[in-house]
Amino acid sequence: MIYPKPLRITWNRRKQTRKRTLYLPDQVSETPVQPDGQDSSTIIVDNTEAETEGVWIRDTTANDYYYDNYVYAKSTTGTATSKMRWRPELPESVTYSVYYKLPQITATSENWATNASFTVYHSGGSETVTVDETTANGTWVHLGDYPFAAGDSGYVELTNKANKSRVVADAIMWVDPNRVPQLESAVILSDRNELQMTQTAQLSVTGYLDNGLVGDLTQADVQYFVDRTDLAEVDSSGLLTLLNLDGDTDHIEVWATVTIDGVTLTTPPLTITIRDLTVIVDSTNTTGLYTTEGSWSQSNLAGYKIGVKSRYSTVQGSSATWKGQFPEGKYTVSIYKLVHTTGNDNNVKVEVKHKTGTEVIYMDATVGSSGWVNLGMFDFTGDGSEYVRLTRVTPTTVDPPTLPADMIYTRVDAVMFERHSDDSELLANEAPDEPTLSE
Repeated sequence: MIYPKPLRITWNRRKQTRKRTLYLPDQVSETPVQPDGQDSSTIIVDNTEAETEGVWIRDTTANDYYYDNYVYAKSTTGTATSKMRWRPELPESVTYSVYYKLPQITATSENWATNASFTVYHSGGSETVTVDETTANGTWVHLGDYPFAAGDSGYVELTNKANKSRVVADAIMWVDPNRVPQLESAVILSDRNELQMTQTAQLSVTGYLDNGLVGDLTQADVQYFVDRTDLAEVDSSGLLTLLNLDGDTDHIEVWATVTIDGVTLTTPPLTITIRDLTVIVDSTNTTGLYTTEGSWSQSNLAGYKIGVKSRYSTVQGSSATWKGQFPEGKYTVSIYKLVHTTGNDNNVKVEVKHKTGTEVIYMDATVGSSGWVNLGMFDFTGDGSEYVRLTRVTPTTVDPPTLPADMIYTRVDAVMFERHSDDSELLANEAPDEPTLSE
């Protein structure tokens, strides 16, 4: 295919981008000007441009490294055998803000150093900053502000004298604080990636400068939007509330605009999964939603959640209660039944106290397999007085005198409440509204 105009692309593989213009010589009258590699206010030296001594191994396993790769050297507790120096060509003699960039570790088995020493050599001397590389998240981190002379006499040095097994190196940046970088992009974030009925999520916006640093948006005008205003609303502070479900839609999209110094940026949309409210109360709850009477002990059997132990009783009359603490509505109630190879209770009493009364169900834990058992659908007022209660009605078995083979264990774990939105069917045939601005 022949492109009659220059085509600008961005090289971006989970790292800082570098823009280049591709062109076909016979399709343009003059060679396009390539974008500047670096802004005059910012000087970046990558590991590929740094001076090195010893052995540094190229790697791309971690996330969010700068440009094409990062490197590491094997740590030593003795004399350093590997060194890296990032030496910039600085345009003027001023105090620069110095930042380092390390990728985000993806496997703790990589065993990165927690005491890597970055030494900054500047016109006033030198200073060593100790860095825990395991906490790096792929962003630029401030090392400090230091005076540098114009030219290449100053630099930052990292050696492999450190603990653990690896010292990681990526890029160093010098920023002239007297030159103001421009806000280049913004992203919208949410403290929830899934939103359930009656819940809220807090949205926020992070702005990035053209040098990759996080920008200050305290003076910016930030406005939030949601695509399905028939299902959710967002206020001026970014508080997103799921109000309705239509029975078909399983996600919504939110975005924001950021205006500062006469420039407006729009964030890419963020997708948030939506569904009806589900509340699970298990036997480890310590907020008063799970209570017991009688004799209960911790079991070696895991319940619905892997790694969390269930509980059991061998004493008649012992009970466990799971309280419902959620908005008014219609809920399907399920209890997690535990079935072991032996000693199961075939006559477990379960009560569901709901809006109009109390339903009593008897459950046989000697049949089937472990899993959720549907107790029915009930209306709840949501006033905190409603509950599910499991009671052992089987006579007490104690070892001794009861033989181990004759022991009966009544086991408890968790109860689940799944809400059904009353107006979901009515909304199913309504067309979605246009996105509206938060007020």
